[in-house]
Amino acid sequence: MKSLQHPTIFLEEKIHRKNNQLLIKFEYDETLISLVRTVNGASWSKSLKAWYLISNAENLSIILKLFKNISCLLYTSDAADE
Repeated sequence: MKSLQHPTIFLEEKIHRKNNQLLIKFEYDETLISLVRTVNGASWSKSLKAWYLISNAENLSIILKLFKNISCLLYTSDAADE
């Protein structure tokens, strides 16, 4: 089996711009950046140093399918802390 050649992607739920957002964090990688830019509604946050989009089941499914077999994904939620 071929090993994944891209950085690990960290998915995290956070409140940003007064909405529950799904943050997409990873070390700089042009391929991953190109892929995340294809997602409708995804934006870069300079302050969070992460890509983000509204957190919902549909967007999570899109991200999981997009990066499947491309990189390892780790998901965390701080919703319980809110």
